[in-house]
Order: sequence, then structure tokens, then C-alpha cells
Amino acid sequence: MAFISLLIISFHSILNLCNVFSIKPLISDLYLKQSLMPLTTPGTPEFFNLVLNLYKDVKLFLGVELIFILISSAASSFFAIATTYTAAATHSGKKLSIKALTSITVSIILLLLVLLVITSKALAITLAVLFLIFYAYLAVVWDLSFVVSVFEEKSEIEALGKAANIVKGMQLQGFVLNLGIMVLSLVLSLSWKLMTKQTAEMQVIVGIVALNSICLVLNMFEYMALTDMYYQCKRNHGEVVELKGTVEYNEVSSSPLIAV
Repeated sequence: MAFISLLIISFHSILNLCNVFSIKPLISDLYLKQSLMPLTTPGTPEFFNLVLNLYKDVKLFLGVELIFILISSAASSFFAIATTYTAAATHSGKKLSIKALTSITVSIILLLLVLLVITSKALAITLAVLFLIFYAYLAVVWDLSFVVSVFEEKSEIEALGKAANIVKGMQLQGFVLNLGIMVLSLVLSLSWKLMTKQTAEMQVIVGIVALNSICLVLNMFEYMALTDMYYQCKRNHGEVVELKGTVEYNEVSSSPLIAV
């Protein structure tokens, strides 16, 4: 677990630093060209060239951000799988290799709901809070299905159905876990926005490393808790808990044995 933690902290810190310093010149260039637009006359060649350059810069900016998002998502998926399997190894007493961690590909489709622009700020905040609470409750099955898909190698739909069956009786625990993680994530996000107002590059570097470390610990706790919840749900339903061909808990038949 220590090796995985150090690896993810280092990777995400370097990735985010590269992202910040790579888009900084693009943002400065975009701001400069945008400030020049009021000084040019619409319809002139200078105005057309300025708009064309702005379009190219925006396209380049979006392309760079897309690359960083894809790399970060892939690394986060590996980290989630590695943490889940490491937590499972604690239950089963088995050691897992890096090959075992990377042998499973889990694709997660996240449902993103966009809150429409509302004139009343108070109403928007209220609806956002209600949405987050409702999402935290619905996400119990979704998050648990990730653990099911990792352990039982099921497709997303099959994992969702399996998670919905075994989570009965533990929805409240999962809801509290999701709600706590969401609140802490919101606090970290607000802290990041406040930190980026500082212009010193060293403060940005230290802040990125610190936030990555905190987010890592938070994600580790989430997936370890989900793994423990998965094991508890399986035990509650008297099902076999397996990890790479090993059995940790066997179902005991309640029917009497009849000698013939």
C-alpha cells in the first residue's frame, strides 16, 4: 500500500504540475488576444486573423486538457483497482502482484447531471444541495458495483444488478460514506480555488502536492471502506467471497444431512 500511495502521489503531482505550467502560456496568450479584439475593426483582415488565432488557441487548449484528463482518468482507475485489491488482500491474507493489479480492465461510465442556470442564487444552492444528497444515496449501488466488477469480473450492467441485490440492509452506511466523501471533496475543491489566487509558483507547487496527498488518502479510505462493505454484504447474504481463486468464507448449508 505504501508503494502504491507513493506512486500515485508522485504521478498525479507531476501530471498536475505539467498541466498547470503547460496551459499557463496558452491562457496568457488567449487573454492578450481577447484584449486586442476591441481595438480592431470588425470585418478587417486584422480582425479576421485575430479571431482565427483565438480559435486555434482555444482548440489547442481543449486538446491539451483532454489529454491530461484521459491520462488522469486512466491513472485514477488503476489506483482504484489497486486499492480495492490491496484491501481485499488484507481480508484474505494473500499478497497481490503488480501483474494481478493490472490484469483487469474496468470501464466506469459516470452519469453527469448538469444543473441549469437559475436566476435565484438561493434556490440554485438549495437544489444543488438536495441533488448532492440524492446523488450520494443513489451512488451507493453504483460505487459498490465497481468493487463487484473488479472482484467478480462482471460487466457494468451485471455488476449493478449484483450490487443492488447484496447492498440491501446497508444502504444507510453507504449513504453516510458517500456523503462524507463528497463534503470533504467539496472542501478540498474550495481550498484549491483559494490557493490558485496566489501568484507565487512555489505556492502552487506545494499546494498541488499537498492536495494530491490529501485526495489520495481520501480515495484510499473510500475504496477500502467500499471493499469492506462488499465483504460484509456478501457475508450477510451467505455468499462465497473469492479473490483470485481463493475462498475466504464458505456458505454453510442449513439443510440437515440425511444418511442413506
